[in-house]
Amino acid sequence: MFFNFVNKIKIEKGIKKMQFINIIMK
Repeated sequence: MFFNFVNKIKIEKGIKKMQFINIIMK
């Protein structure tokens, strides 16, 4: 349960980072 929660946060941070990179690349 706790590991799932930590994994979810990592995925959300990864998505935000990818969106940020996409904005810069455009």
